[in-house]
Amino acid sequence: MTDNEEYALMADLAKLLKKYGPERFELLATMISSPDFINKFSAVLRTSARVYRTRANPTRVSLVAEILRLRESDSKKYELLISFENKLRTGRILPTLKRMKSFAVTNGLTEIHAKSRSSAIQQLIRSMLSLSADQLEKVVSRAVESSDSSGGLNEWSEIITKKMSRSRT
Repeated sequence: MTDNEEYALMADLAKLLKKYGPERFELLATMISSPDFINKFSAVLRTSARVYRTRANPTRVSLVAEILRLRESDSKKYELLISFENKLRTGRILPTLKRMKSFAVTNGLTEIHAKSRSSAIQQLIRSMLSLSADQLEKVVSRAVESSDSSGGLNEWSEIITKKMSRSRT
């Protein structure tokens, strides 16, 4: 850690003054002078860092790195993938795991074996990395079309409208 990073961390800690008040800060300053407290605090920091590292998803990190590399080499593909991933994550397209799995098979992509939608998004995006920009554009447009034509509010609206008109007759 550089001096600037250490100072930035201390500045972030100082911002907590508003949340906890000056009395707690003075108490913490007193406690920090105790070797026993320093040992405990050091252990908490190390444990927190270790837990954070194990929770970080290396697969997702490497996928994001692969997509970011495309920014320089193939900007069209980069833009398509970023936009597609965003729409997937927000549920605007292929909102269910079942639909994602079906979409992958229908479009000749790697079959998705994920148990969660989040993991399926990673698998789907990873399988799309090997497509050319033109192929990717076609696949993305099919995903958007399939989401526009099925499973959305329009479909539910039609179902409700049909039931209401049947009950009136």
